[in-house]
Amino acid sequence: MVITPGISDLPYRVQVDGTKFFTLIAEEITWELVDGIFIQAWGYNGSTPGPTIRVFPGDPICIRVINRLPEKTSVHWHGLIVPNAMDGVPPIEPSPFIEPGHYFDYHFTIKIHLGRICIILMSM
Repeated sequence: MVITPGISDLPYRVQVDGTKFFTLIAEEITWELVDGIFIQAWGYNGSTPGPTIRVFPGDPICIRVINRLPEKTSVHWHGLIVPNAMDGVPPIEPSPFIEPGHYFDYHFTIKIHLGRICIILMSM
């Protein structure tokens, strides 16, 4: 299991159909690189690296990525088996860029069978 020390897990709500629904916000943040030294960075939900997304094999999930960055973005799910349309590598895969001020819902079922897994998202 991989964790992000000092950063809260990303909360979710369970939808009627059992899907775990997460909201991930890509945004500019002020980050304390070392004690007293702050930099501007791109992160998720107020931190970089982003929060840990805790899921289990077989979980159907939806991760809504809201883009509050000044540039288009996407999320690539390293190490996960996901449909091409959800892989976040535009223009190579058929997943879209997320334009500033817009969002995209990534839908897939966790297919890795190694026990509990965590997805850590890094700034782009």
